[in-house]
Amino acid sequence: MPLGPFLLGLCAVVARSHVDTHCKGGRALDGQQLPCGDRPRPPALTWAHAAPFISNTGLDSSVPRPPFGRLPTAAQAGSLCPAPGCPVRPEVWAEGLNGAGLYLGFATNATAVWLNATLSSPATEDIDCSATCGSGLDMYAWDPSTSAWRYVSTTTNSFGGGWSLSGTQITRAMTSAAPPRGLTRYRIHLPIYNGLTAASIGVTAGSQLHPDPASPGSPAPILFYGTSIVNGHVASRPGMIFTAQLSRLLARPVVNLGFGANGKMEPAIGAVIAEMQAVELVAIDCNYDMNGSDIEAAAVAFVHQLRATWSGTKPIVLAEGSDNGAKWIVPTVAAIQQARRAALAAAYANLTAAGVANLHYVKGEDLIGTSGFTDIPTAMGTHPTDLGHAMIAAYYAKELPPILAGTATPLPPTLAATTADQPNPDPPAAPPTASGCNDPTSIEWTVASTSLTVGGRAAWDGLPRENYYDRFPLVAKGNVTSGGGGPGIWGLSKCPTGMYVEFAVVGGSVSTLYVNYSVADSTGRNPSGGALSIMPPLGRRGVDLYGQAAGTAAWVWAGNFGSSPDDTTHCGPLNEAPLDTAAATRFMLYLPLWRACSDDLAIGISAEDHAAGARLVPSTGAIDATKPPIVWYGTSILHGAAVTRAGESFSNRVSRGLNRTVLNFGFSGSGHMDTGIGLWLTKIDAAVYIIDCLWNMNAAEIALKAPLLVRQLRAAHPTTPIVLAEGTPAGGGWFGEDASQTANNRALQAAYTALAPSDTRLFYVNSSSLFAPTGTDSPTVGGCHPSDLGAHDVASYYVQFLPSLLTDHA
Repeated sequence: MPLGPFLLGLCAVVARSHVDTHCKGGRALDGQQLPCGDRPRPPALTWAHAAPFISNTGLDSSVPRPPFGRLPTAAQAGSLCPAPGCPVRPEVWAEGLNGAGLYLGFATNATAVWLNATLSSPATEDIDCSATCGSGLDMYAWDPSTSAWRYVSTTTNSFGGGWSLSGTQITRAMTSAAPPRGLTRYRIHLPIYNGLTAASIGVTAGSQLHPDPASPGSPAPILFYGTSIVNGHVASRPGMIFTAQLSRLLARPVVNLGFGANGKMEPAIGAVIAEMQAVELVAIDCNYDMNGSDIEAAAVAFVHQLRATWSGTKPIVLAEGSDNGAKWIVPTVAAIQQARRAALAAAYANLTAAGVANLHYVKGEDLIGTSGFTDIPTAMGTHPTDLGHAMIAAYYAKELPPILAGTATPLPPTLAATTADQPNPDPPAAPPTASGCNDPTSIEWTVASTSLTVGGRAAWDGLPRENYYDRFPLVAKGNVTSGGGGPGIWGLSKCPTGMYVEFAVVGGSVSTLYVNYSVADSTGRNPSGGALSIMPPLGRRGVDLYGQAAGTAAWVWAGNFGSSPDDTTHCGPLNEAPLDTAAATRFMLYLPLWRACSDDLAIGISAEDHAAGARLVPSTGAIDATKPPIVWYGTSILHGAAVTRAGESFSNRVSRGLNRTVLNFGFSGSGHMDTGIGLWLTKIDAAVYIIDCLWNMNAAEIALKAPLLVRQLRAAHPTTPIVLAEGTPAGGGWFGEDASQTANNRALQAAYTALAPSDTRLFYVNSSSLFAPTGTDSPTVGGCHPSDLGAHDVASYYVQFLPSLLTDHA
């Protein structure tokens, strides 16, 4: 089998892509013929155009607007208000055609629901935003038993077929085998950074299908206006934008007017909001897109405009926006953010002094920074991951109800001085590059494999490797491709998943740290195959920098680099300048999760810093390597899919949380409890072995192989704890489509039950424990692979579970 298709099998055994090869078009409820599109669909469906189901616009249904757009048509024409600045700028209008915050709300008693949609532009990916992030749609269903909207499915693999990233046509079963449950309410969230030119919903022939009767009306919607953060950049899928999460938490519509790089408190948007008389609260979160000198005057004018045209009494919230993840170590980032916040605070004081009532203020540090996290969960400093979006949603879910009820006490109007103009760093127009990467005289490079400390790498008693960052020695090549795992395991073992470079800066300060590496092995191959629509390039091939904060010893994100998705060689700065190297005692650079890494990976400093005496030196103790490691064997989920960046993978989180090495043997599509892998795992003196392979297996294979692998490990290590883990629960499993996973879990439970009486050091992890903090929602990208939120949940569980099992025998 060719390597690429094998690797892209991922959670193949429990696949959720349903494609019928007998497409014959179809008949709409209104009698119109609907085209097949690029992907086939079954003929026994009744189709309806989706435009009548569009929900959450904030506009009255009588207001003309593009069928799948967020702004009224009059906003483009400029007829909403006579003031300068109406019409909306072309950039804002274009972003208003994207679907962020919108959803198709409908109800049906069908056992199959299909979606046929045409994207406005081909699905692509950004460095920190996957194709599913930008162009995916996902479906939720109302669960009466929990009184909650719950995740069902996502169009993760619908872009041009398979897991590729091109194409505009989506034809997919959003659910194809739901048990009969009567009339059920659904929401299909529209893409964050793409629009739709056409869409239709197909249901089992003879089924009812009509707009969700609970969508319009009560309770009244609230609205967020702001930047790319409000828009949803870097949420893994549209249902995970904080406004969508907040809507589910508050059980009320939340209108999204987020515009990437274009949230500027403009009169044209004020005029749009004035058209939304049903909206009960407006939150303004534009700081990241504005300069400090502009914010105060713009905020004052914008609030006065809303008071005059939208509502004289309804609550308005001025929000500073979430913390930048690099503010602790890059002084200019902290200064720019503080300047913006001071200007917004000055506007709040001005407005309060002018008698503007029911005005409220949200401090940015409260959104994430005071929630017990020293490591701000963003992708590249600015944009929150799913974990960050969840924290923001939780904050507003707590703070907004009292404001809406009129019982909240506004913050005191503390006046802050307006600051000088500051540059706008959000978002970068393109991935940064280092001017000196092609000039060997401008950067002093230190090769990590020869001159720094590499952690998370099994020693193998010094056996030679084909490449330095391979996870197995060369002599293992014949073993790790045997036992049913397939020939791709050797290629996947070249990904340095879980490895990191540890170093310190001595002899002087360093303004910028650089990195230079290739995502190919010594033969020039990229062993992880093609693109992956659920995981951004930064997560697949990027490197991720952490610093150990002086004083607290906490490991905190400090920067990263991933370059263009198409580049083989990656060279550029790891951080915004200037770096405050005194803020960190040492650094840890996580290596790529899903790509090979060249032996000559190097970390650099400028020639000027080097001439002034600064040096990069090896450091030890970032993670305590003197203790036996945790040895983890599993699937693409352990391999890192689908986190935004390497440091967010759950195995790396567990390593930091327990201060212990985790040796990661996750292999995408290839975790099969193979004794060939087991042979090499027995050679490691582990503190605990965790077997986490169920997503790649079937019940019969589990029943056969689980006892063999446990006995193999136990024969070599009589007292070492062994954990059989069910793995993460299927995102849509509650909806009745996880028969394979249920069978797999039962097979593993049966193996454990048979082995446990004679093995007191055998332990078991239920899947239901892993996502417990998130509750009824699914912190996955497409039902299988955890997002950053899911990785946080899994790591949190194991950090609590493992300490009592760990055996420190040398």
